[in-house]
Amino acid sequence: MIKSIYESFNGKAIELKKDKNIIFYTSGHGFGHAVRQIEIIKEIFKYNIENNREHKVIVRTTAPEWVFNNSLGLFFKKLYPARASEIPRWFSYSRALNDVGTVQKDSLNMDIAATYEAARNFYSGFKERASMEAEFIKSSRADFVVGDIPPLAFAAAKLAGVRSAGVTNFSWDFIYEEFASENKGFNEIIDIVRSGYEKCGRLLRLPFACPLPAFKNVSPVSMIARKPYLSKEEVLKILNLAPEEFEGVKTVMISFGGFDTDGIKHENLSGYAGKLMFLTTIAPAAGEKYPSNVKFINTGAGALSFENLFTIFDIIATKPGYGVVGDIIGADSTCLFTDRGRFREYDYLVDFLKKHTRSSVYISRNELLNCDFEPRIKELESQIKKPAPIDTRGAYECAMAVIE
Repeated sequence: MIKSIYESFNGKAIELKKDKNIIFYTSGHGFGHAVRQIEIIKEIFKYNIENNREHKVIVRTTAPEWVFNNSLGLFFKKLYPARASEIPRWFSYSRALNDVGTVQKDSLNMDIAATYEAARNFYSGFKERASMEAEFIKSSRADFVVGDIPPLAFAAAKLAGVRSAGVTNFSWDFIYEEFASENKGFNEIIDIVRSGYEKCGRLLRLPFACPLPAFKNVSPVSMIARKPYLSKEEVLKILNLAPEEFEGVKTVMISFGGFDTDGIKHENLSGYAGKLMFLTTIAPAAGEKYPSNVKFINTGAGALSFENLFTIFDIIATKPGYGVVGDIIGADSTCLFTDRGRFREYDYLVDFLKKHTRSSVYISRNELLNCDFEPRIKELESQIKKPAPIDTRGAYECAMAVIE
């Protein structure tokens, strides 16, 4: 059945025709790529509900399945309860390695030698991988491929004769260039990565993007940002936390995007009891017991998705990544951030934070690991401002471009 539906995208009339099968190739490096693609998938499914459509999505990634199921299931149960049961009919998950990103020792430290070995192993068989993925695309009867931002997605789509779009603010060739001066072997990997990117049909470029020279057809879109949709009371109830514990104290969330962080001395947080409450997504080590003013939040348990936690804390201590930067801006929160070593995206994201948050302050690695938060929190509070406004409709814009 073919229907013609017209909507506006970037001021132009577009024709939305048949229901599509869409494959999202999402990098499994951390959670940031997954959470911003989930926002696009939400918009596609909202479009299905509001327009009686049947667009279907397959996610092909090593990012954990629970991230997608939690985020989609909880969102639609809350905001579209009468239609939430339809989401499993529209969504499926297929675990597959589609890129290697960087190898992390932990959240803040890259292993560059291990990154080279992983990338060399992956890209040495790139043509064969692309051929296999092209067969998967064809067997799935896909109409469209979205990549964030594995080169494999676009190489495979081209071989399968299927249109594609990329969604990103950075690319892996840009990241690997940082390491090529000390290991010339990265240059061959960069060439292969760019050869994949050159096959991308259209790049939907997110704000504060790094240089993206390999992409030939580029369209800017607005920011993708998650926003809380549960109240503080609802979140506390779901987490079984007593509201009175949060009265009269500031609350700080310590979170690092799906990676553990070695060396944080949680025991030092006991000195802030009565003044600061801490939440952490890092589980206590075997035999370790957190102080009474430190609460572990298991985001993988399925009770709620991360963006809703912003309703119960005042400050987040984190590393800059696109997903969490979007969450901070979407929730109008404040941020303590630390550096990420030689990850070239860092400076662009710090610029983003400085312009579009009420307050963001650097905390050194040493201060963070020793949990010496008080001086930086005072600095953070002294710099509260009205941030520059930014359009956060990027997920909708990308969804409309995909089902165009």
